[in-house]
Amino acid sequence: PVLLLHLAGLHIMSKSWSAKHGVSLPQNYNDREETHAVRNANGTGPFMVTSRQLDVKTVLTEHKDWWNRSAPERGNVATVDWTPIKSNSTRMAALMTGSIDFVPDPPVQDRERIKNMPATKLQVASEPRTIFLALDQFRDELQYSNIKGKNPFKDPRVRQAIAHAIDVNLLIDKVLRGYGRPTALMVGQEVQGYTAEIDKRLPYDLTRAKKMMAEAGYANGFDVTFDCVNQTPFSELCQGIAPMLAAIGIRMNINVMSFTHIFPKIDRNDTSGLIMGYGATTFDAQGVLQNLLGSKGKTGTGRGDSNWGRYSNPKFDTLLDQIGREADVAKRNQFLREALVIQRDDLAVIPLFQVKVAWALRKNIEAPYVPNNLPYFYRFRVG
Repeated sequence: PVLLLHLAGLHIMSKSWSAKHGVSLPQNYNDREETHAVRNANGTGPFMVTSRQLDVKTVLTEHKDWWNRSAPERGNVATVDWTPIKSNSTRMAALMTGSIDFVPDPPVQDRERIKNMPATKLQVASEPRTIFLALDQFRDELQYSNIKGKNPFKDPRVRQAIAHAIDVNLLIDKVLRGYGRPTALMVGQEVQGYTAEIDKRLPYDLTRAKKMMAEAGYANGFDVTFDCVNQTPFSELCQGIAPMLAAIGIRMNINVMSFTHIFPKIDRNDTSGLIMGYGATTFDAQGVLQNLLGSKGKTGTGRGDSNWGRYSNPKFDTLLDQIGREADVAKRNQFLREALVIQRDDLAVIPLFQVKVAWALRKNIEAPYVPNNLPYFYRFRVG
């Protein structure tokens, strides 16, 4: 059912170019191989790479023989200078002075200023990416914890207590400066399968959370280590969530890591809990549910590839099978709805919010936004 959506992201290479340059096979990343394709472009897109200095500048120029050059949405951009500027303040100063025209994902603390400056503007939209907590629901004994012989996260009452204890609106206000939308689901409203009526979070309720912890046998709480990425907003979220969970006795030890180091760790299922983000790249709920919450299956099937808490539910897996083969849209949407209700009620993961992304631009730039948060420069118009 989602074949066409997947084909939209299929990367095509020229067979003759690949054969000529010896890149018909993927390079060996494990042996640090670097083939001709690493620093040389091929393709049939709207722009050509005319120069590239790593971490300095990449220059794209209009491809005058592009097959879709007469597209009605085509703008008037002939050259793109893509310039990495690591410092937030330097990047924003360059936008304000007109040295650059466009900044994707400007710092949240600068967004109000961008909106109110005479020469700049801010475009805001929802991104189909949800920030969530994943908890180890597989081990009989929680690995990085002072609890022995048991795994508190296997108890749904503990997961519900965590959901009740986290004040998502406060996190959105303080960490994201309002650029987020609370959600109970792992997919946003742009995604096939989303139903607004089931997107109901457990309310922030410390009294209820403490009661559920006591009912589960953890009135005195426990220690646990969470893995957190050292980038915005994840590091700030870890710092913000820790005191919220401490209020119900869950004492978080924060293990801060880079993306480079955290993924090998969590892909080995070497985590007790983490805060992560996940997006629906095909704008259909199947991929998210299958990869994130399907029971770990055979390598290469995609099921459970990102199931870092190793959640497993036979009824949920049966629904994934039905979702994967049902071509009737109405029936398939019903299966998706049922699966999302299980995700919500079982707290297979604990969704927090859907991210609102922003683009900062000079006011003379028109840049149509698309929900995958990618700038299609051939659609940009300088006026």
